[in-house]
Amino acid sequence: MKVSYRNIAMVSALAILLIPTTAAAQGVLFVEGGNVGIGTATPSEAFHVWSNSVAKMIQNENVNATAAERIMFRLINKGKIRFVLNNTGAGASWTFDNDGNFSISKVGTGVNEMLVDGNGNMTIQGTLTQLSDVNLKSDFAAVDNSEILDRVLALPISEWSYKDDGPSIRHMGPMAQDFYGAFELGQGDTGISSLDTSGVAFAAIQGLHAIVEEKDQEIATLRKELEDLRTMVLEQIN
Repeated sequence: MKVSYRNIAMVSALAILLIPTTAAAQGVLFVEGGNVGIGTATPSEAFHVWSNSVAKMIQNENVNATAAERIMFRLINKGKIRFVLNNTGAGASWTFDNDGNFSISKVGTGVNEMLVDGNGNMTIQGTLTQLSDVNLKSDFAAVDNSEILDRVLALPISEWSYKDDGPSIRHMGPMAQDFYGAFELGQGDTGISSLDTSGVAFAAIQGLHAIVEEKDQEIATLRKELEDLRTMVLEQIN
């Protein structure tokens, strides 16, 4: 479609403003009241892209043949930065905020559903569910619960603080190096997955339960032998 313009102005050596004559010329650049619009003749923001096509989107693509880290999108503000995702069909809006901490909030709840502070501590409003679907797993292997229990008993446990948090915030648990050395679980020896710690705990509990059952059986046998001995002694006395 050929588009005619009522004004083509050279703003500077590198900037040209194209102002279409009608709002029907969708998909081209509009300038209205200092706002720039693509697909709309009445942009409501400093930069407003409008489309009713499911195929249209905003794409920022770097085609440099050299693989390198590049900043592809940046928001800069002296103060709190908020990024909003608004689903008009579902009537739900979510915000991403940077006020020194990074938080994710659902508009209307009045809480941060997720918050990550500057030290990397994460707080969520609810439960953490880790994917554990049997259909997505492979290479299954049985474990020796009694052996796992022995490793747990030998695992050093201590109280400690993260250096970035300071000494007032305390935690308890093993060091990642010791945990990985004992079980070789996870992606390395500098972190511990809660999925692995719970698995180790379950196996150790089952191993401990087997010991308790064995001891209960031994106690029951000793009680039977003691009762038999008591009966024998009474019969001899009588």
